[in-house]
Amino acid sequence: MGIPELAAVDPGTGSPGDAKVTRTDEKRIDESPDRWVPPNEWLLRLMVEYGGQHGGDSETLPAGSDPNRVASVKVLRSIIEAHQQDYTFDQALMHRLTELVEGSQACGVEEGEWAYVTCKAAGLLHNWSPYAEVRAVTPPYDDPDEPCESIRAYLLDFFWVCVCTAVNTFFSPRQPGISIPNPVAQLLLVPMGRAMAFALPDRGFTIRGTRYTLNPGPWSSKEQLFATIIFSGASTIGNFTGLLVMRLPIFINQRWANFGFAIVLALANQILGLGMPGILRRLTVYPQEAVWPSMLPTLALNRTLINSDNKRETINGWEITRYVCFLIFAGFFLIYYWIPNQFFGAVRMFSWMTWISPSNTNLAVVTGSYGGMGFNPWSSWDPTQFQQYIMRVIAGITILIMYYKNAFWSAYMTINSNGAFNNQMKWYNISMTLNADYQVDVDKYKTYGPPYYAIANLFVTGGNFIYYTFSVVYVFIRYWRPLKKAFVGMVVNTIRRQSVYAGFEDGHSRMMRRYKEVPEWWYSIIFAFGFVISIVGVTAWPTQTPWWSILAVTAIGTLLTIPWVIIESIANTGISLNVIWQVLPGVWWPGKPLPQLVMLVYFNEDNALCQWDNKEHMVCNYANQVFASVIFFGAFSTNNMFNLYSVLPWCFLIGAILGLSCVLAEKAAPCTRRYIQARICEKQYLSFYQYFWQPAASVFNCLNPAVALSGALHWAGNNNLTCATLGIYIAWFFQFFLKRRYAAWWGKYAYLIFAGLNVGVAIPVSSSHLSSALVLVKTCPSIASGYFGLAPDQYPLEW
Repeated sequence: MGIPELAAVDPGTGSPGDAKVTRTDEKRIDESPDRWVPPNEWLLRLMVEYGGQHGGDSETLPAGSDPNRVASVKVLRSIIEAHQQDYTFDQALMHRLTELVEGSQACGVEEGEWAYVTCKAAGLLHNWSPYAEVRAVTPPYDDPDEPCESIRAYLLDFFWVCVCTAVNTFFSPRQPGISIPNPVAQLLLVPMGRAMAFALPDRGFTIRGTRYTLNPGPWSSKEQLFATIIFSGASTIGNFTGLLVMRLPIFINQRWANFGFAIVLALANQILGLGMPGILRRLTVYPQEAVWPSMLPTLALNRTLINSDNKRETINGWEITRYVCFLIFAGFFLIYYWIPNQFFGAVRMFSWMTWISPSNTNLAVVTGSYGGMGFNPWSSWDPTQFQQYIMRVIAGITILIMYYKNAFWSAYMTINSNGAFNNQMKWYNISMTLNADYQVDVDKYKTYGPPYYAIANLFVTGGNFIYYTFSVVYVFIRYWRPLKKAFVGMVVNTIRRQSVYAGFEDGHSRMMRRYKEVPEWWYSIIFAFGFVISIVGVTAWPTQTPWWSILAVTAIGTLLTIPWVIIESIANTGISLNVIWQVLPGVWWPGKPLPQLVMLVYFNEDNALCQWDNKEHMVCNYANQVFASVIFFGAFSTNNMFNLYSVLPWCFLIGAILGLSCVLAEKAAPCTRRYIQARICEKQYLSFYQYFWQPAASVFNCLNPAVALSGALHWAGNNNLTCATLGIYIAWFFQFFLKRRYAAWWGKYAYLIFAGLNVGVAIPVSSSHLSSALVLVKTCPSIASGYFGLAPDQYPLEW
């Protein structure tokens, strides 16, 4: 005996309110032979469990939701099959779903209770989301009549785009680095939107049956999210850093890089960036696995600022609403950050281990926060994923061993710097090797010598080479089915004129089908236009860059973008494409640093910037990193770098072999288990399975090699373990302990606490002066010959 193999009821619509419930149309369901109406007592029980008192063992249902949506064992089987190898899926939930599919006896409950729990779980996962993180920040309903793309939303968008871009670009390279982070603008957007809803008249016009008015009603959650999406692009400075390196006298001093050049390249970057995501949306937007974790706090804050809660709801004794929770934690973190930044900066970078012996340079190298490696069990009071951290620690230990073994002359330079050094242990002065055309003068180069890597920077560069080929091999094989589904669907749906949502049956996709989707050819035209503008940018100005380089960069960029977006959509970590754009120009145009900068160009007028004593206080940390890469691969050329550091080209092969090995190991694991089972007695196998195989499988089920490997790349420059260590403690507490022990509390408050942290931190940090200086730790051996590295007659000369 069991429940019918029913199809799930489509998501209903609703609006936020006080425990408002939208009933399913029972007559419509009864008329369909494939539909099944759950018993009335189930509906009453669902409403009781989802509203009122919560002890933490269940989730809350947002106001306006429809509890009359259940599904069946058939749905659970499809969820288990789809997420069997999904490392982000809750393994405890996967175990529970497997028990439910096996029947009531496997669950240890009576038949009726099993049927209820199975339908409830299937309905929750199928009609909402199989990920608790998504359910915590999104409602399971949609109101198609709610205003979104309104005139007032556009007006506020343009205002905040102008303000954020102006402030962030002007102050980003300066010290202090004042900025307007997204959460602050997001917070101020609500009163501005509501003020416009109160003040503007309801006047407008109608085009093709659609009315456009100045005031479509109360400021809505869709308008809030629409505005947030647009101005969020202004929170970064784009490629302004590249212009600093190109234009300023301290770097390349290319005065022809004027306003027109900056506008053309900005348009090219932005338009290409709009076209590519639209083409890849079947891969990056529609799949359930594409959670995009970095966006979840933004959605949580938007939901809190606009949507109302169920009244009289109590969760583990907490009765406060989401909005009150956000305000409390925003205020707490505002004070928490303001006090250390203003009065006791040592708390922020808590290098207490160096206090044990302040004059011990080896202790500073290993445990120091500024210029050191940051190995410190409690290195910061700044609460800013576990497998990444493990790889980061392993990488850090490897770097330390290489440093103390003086591998690649590393002991003569700062261990964790991202700059370029000469053979006198000083910063590399590229002007000593260039002629009047900003190309390498070989005679000057023979006198001055090649640039050298600090060991952490060398490790990260080689690690990026490994990661490029690893991600391409691993992701294209491991995620072949979704890749095939995305690209075949693109072609088939275009030919057959089907919906772009064809093949996607989750709750959010079914809700979005009521809206008309943008055609594929629209995005293709946008992408083509961006491609043409890019060619114009490199040919209309003296960039020393041929037009065909745009074609090559587009092809390589597309190849790497596919694994990048897959990894980042599930784990909030992607592939840094900067390194490959540094290497390729060094191969194509050796000895010419200028073409490498064409991809990173914007505009600035000042002549005396990016010097530590300049009047504008511009320290340009990332600009110096970009400048170092121009030295290594642009001026010095990739061929010479590969001769100086012969291990680097082998990293590409190592990455490909490692990616293939991981895929083969995943495929071979089940066969290995069956092979062992067939060759030992049952008692030995049970012990082997219980004490070795099952624990190991539970660990590897949560491991994604592409995500783990990315952790090894977080070194050099300002990157070390200082903040990462504390982050692991906080991640375990919220994402493991609270999420499993107090699910309802975690779902309601966790992301709001993080949003409150972002807002609270943004106010004092964005306006505070960072008084602590960067201390570069050196423990260099003496140089008997007057220099370190290669002898002058051994300098690489392959331009």
